[in-house]
Amino acid sequence: MEKRIVAIVPAAGLGKRFGSSAKKTFVALDGMPLLAHTLKRLNREPLITDIIPVLRDQDTKTGLDIAEEHKLDKVRWIAAGGPERQDSIYNGLRLLEEMGGGVSPDTLILVHDGARPV
Repeated sequence: MEKRIVAIVPAAGLGKRFGSSAKKTFVALDGMPLLAHTLKRLNREPLITDIIPVLRDQDTKTGLDIAEEHKLDKVRWIAAGGPERQDSIYNGLRLLEEMGGGVSPDTLILVHDGARPV
């Protein structure tokens, strides 16, 4: 199995402290959802092989639309968010195991919050 670097991007939170009816990750910044900024930056990183956003079930279509609109070819799947952040990250890892052909000892996993563009 080849060396992979996978970015899991938790973005299923409600953003309660944000104080808006809109979800923080979908608020527009410079004409684009905050999550799109984060995913685009990760997609441009040549060492990253896969990106797994983790979204609430009702936001999956929006996430897929963002990936398609911005030509994010490293986003192939979207994991379901869990009750807590650690559950969401675990769901991302499980999806990688199920859909992504498994995880080898050479696989590196990074976790980067969807509401914090890099």
